[in-house]
Amino acid sequence: MFAALATPVHGDEPPAEIAATGPSPGPPLWRVSKGEHELWLFGTLSAVPEEIRWRSTAVERAIGDSDEVLLPPGARAALTLNPVTLIRAWRRAREMSRNPDGKHLAEVLPPDLYGRYAALRDRYAKHRSLEHLRPIMAATRVYQAAVEEMGLTPDRDVLSVIERLARRAGAETTDTQLHVDPDALLDEAARVSTEAELDCFTKVLDTIERGENRIGARARAWASGDLDALRRFDYPDIRKDCLAFPGWPDGLRETLRAANDKWIEAAERALSINRSTFGALDLRDLLAPDGLLARLREQGYQVDEPTSAGGKTPK
Repeated sequence: MFAALATPVHGDEPPAEIAATGPSPGPPLWRVSKGEHELWLFGTLSAVPEEIRWRSTAVERAIGDSDEVLLPPGARAALTLNPVTLIRAWRRAREMSRNPDGKHLAEVLPPDLYGRYAALRDRYAKHRSLEHLRPIMAATRVYQAAVEEMGLTPDRDVLSVIERLARRAGAETTDTQLHVDPDALLDEAARVSTEAELDCFTKVLDTIERGENRIGARARAWASGDLDALRRFDYPDIRKDCLAFPGWPDGLRETLRAANDKWIEAAERALSINRSTFGALDLRDLLAPDGLLARLREQGYQVDEPTSAGGKTPK
């Protein structure tokens, strides 16, 4: 749950495409504007087909014509380079990921809930050692294994391509993530109630069970740029859904709000000073009525939606 607040991007300098069979364009671009200033937004997914070779001429053109590239929002621990502090934080996080008193999941979960979990574990992560983990950590690992079984991979490669294209174009790349104190984040996590954790655990299982067909179909629609199909899918926000349950500390809710606010601030700044800017956002933030794109629209910015035929593209 907490590790998913941020996804650092790393990479060297291979050609700007994802190797495999392809090529795949991904979805078209959304355009946000204020007078002569524009922001092109590209929708990402948390997992994409691992066999694709992704390359979009529209994305390359937009980045090549941009003064700045905004990376996606999120929150991550701002770790110091002090080795003692790093080791202490790592040990504390490791301890918190395990059940108290060395208990296994079968001892801490209600029998019916453990049965649902065990069925998914045996299907997707049978050979992984998860029983010592706290419920939410175990559920996250099963979800990741399920995504892998569906032939999907995290979208970090797509973001790496975007960063490489920005470097080639000489565009400034802006990290919009909120950097938080790891001890403060762990303090907040330690205050999560058992009831809240089990509620979130159940919601993750629900997501896997309901989404076994939709997750893969949604990823294939993303790869092919099928905007009509993408608009038909739902985009659950598991973090927001979990945090809505009583028992989660207000500090964790505030962290997510602050992370989104930081991206909005970066987007508004870019729209006020840059002739053209490029940004990447999760598709949910582009399509959901409470997403970040909706916030920009509410604040008076012009939003041009793409169409199935591609909509507006950078000139």
